[in-house]
Amino acid sequence: MQARAVLASVLAMALVLSGCAQPDGTIAPVGAPLPVESTTPPT
Repeated sequence: MQARAVLASVLAMALVLSGCAQPDGTIAPVGAPLPVESTTPPT
């Protein structure tokens, strides 16, 4: 029965982490703003 609890915990953690993943597969930082690309061309 204890093995089932461990397996359920691992599965739950994997689902939580995959829910926080960005489309490119990286983990999104919590609370950090996303970088903004400049639209002005270099001179």
